[in-house]
Amino acid sequence: MMHKFINYLKSVSVEGENGVEQLRHNPPYYENEHVCLEIKEVAHNELLVQVKRCMFPIHHVHLEFVNPMENIKSQLDLNGDVQPFCEEVKNSPCYICSDLGTYAFGVEADEANHASFFVNARDILVDIPLHKMNQMSARLVFEKYSRVYPNQEIISRFNHLLTTRVA
Repeated sequence: MMHKFINYLKSVSVEGENGVEQLRHNPPYYENEHVCLEIKEVAHNELLVQVKRCMFPIHHVHLEFVNPMENIKSQLDLNGDVQPFCEEVKNSPCYICSDLGTYAFGVEADEANHASFFVNARDILVDIPLHKMNQMSARLVFEKYSRVYPNQEIISRFNHLLTTRVA
């Protein structure tokens, strides 16, 4: 896919009872006086997001990436059918088709039920809700598939990747 997707991460924020708070990057953490998150690459283009410290309940973690995809053409639905691309919120996993192949974005199956992605030509916004108050660890997976793979195989392979834990 891309080289080191973590390098495309441009901002991290959390949403809680006090509203949205931006976090500053202090490697390997994203933090402010109330919250500390660790975001690290655990395998190629697989990121682990962990809450390390929190002074108040967090409801959502928001990640904003620079979009490295060029010439977005369409998207795949979960059946593998090609749909016109539209800038709307997509559930996890989502599949975006460009000139260079199909890009798959998702959050590990256990956490994915409400994770969402918003993709446009400039940005990829990820929203991960926290179900267990402040005890969160989520694995984000990003993958690129060549056009030689049929759509159903892309979906099958990516779903398998989402359910396979990295040690």
